[in-house]
Amino acid sequence: MKWSVEFPAAEDLRQSMREGSRWIDVEKKRWLLKYELKADAAPKEVLKEARPDEGCNVELTELVVVGGHWWTIGFEAFGLPERVDCHLLASLETFFSGSRATIPCPLLEANSLSYPSWFANIGVV
Repeated sequence: MKWSVEFPAAEDLRQSMREGSRWIDVEKKRWLLKYELKADAAPKEVLKEARPDEGCNVELTELVVVGGHWWTIGFEAFGLPERVDCHLLASLETFFSGSRATIPCPLLEANSLSYPSWFANIGVV
């Protein structure tokens, strides 16, 4: 679970965390989408607050780091273990074949990196 909170001492905490460490500022904006999957039916988009038993979460994130724009995309299928692979594949197909597939940059192998590789690529580590 990840929490974000604002509190009066936040700047003091940020400063003390930066002392003796290497930190970078990151701006982050997320777009969330959720699919519900039922037996032998195409994925159906539902409200983010919905709690279907089986489905897939999609998260597109824009990061502004070291003066550049970067993007992450993630798919997280859930449900019965024996059906999760099918949910993931159906959700990928639905997302990338539909109007939701407006990704702001090409998804090429050359610019698809793990987080550690990405940090090394932008010169942070």
